Amino acid sequence: MHFNRQLFFLLATFFFFQLPLSAQQKDSVFHEIKEKPLPNYIGRVNDFEQLFTVQQINHLTTELNYFENDLGVQMAIVSVPDFGSYTLLENYAVALFNYWGIGDKSKNNGLLLILSKAKREVRISTGYGLEKRLTDSECAFIIQDAMLPLLKQGNYYGAVEQALSAIERELK
Repeated sequence: MHFNRQLFFLLATFFFFQLPLSAQQKDSVFHEIKEKPLPNYIGRVNDFEQLFTVQQINHLTTELNYFENDLGVQMAIVSVPDFGSYTLLENYAVALFNYWGIGDKSKNNGLLLILSKAKREVRISTGYGLEKRLTDSECAFIIQDAMLPLLKQGNYYGAVEQALSAIERELK
């Protein structure tokens, strides 16, 4: 009986100290949200890295309106200098996607194109309602084939334009 009590206290102590350590080690989107606030939504094009001219932002906004009105996809484009307290672009994109509420809630038809010149990363994130129309592998192909050649040249606007054209072809 004395042995069982000692074993119980030993295990209880182990789990008591182990639980907080394992919780701190997780790279969770929800954990990271508390670290640094996400930027507020400005409009369909959120150019926090100042990669585009005013005319380019206006043109991209017009194109994104077309995507929503004619193709039923609500899109946002964002350029960011860093990922705040996030270590992975994927986690930052998911948090931003949810925080901004991109897409119709019932249709889950949102799409976020996020790029960072400073971090040299780009991602296309889709809502669940778009995953059958635009798969992760198709998004990766669009980035690789349509965007990267122009991004390597420093042509960020051209890269986004090419991505939008490729996305449009996939959605039609």
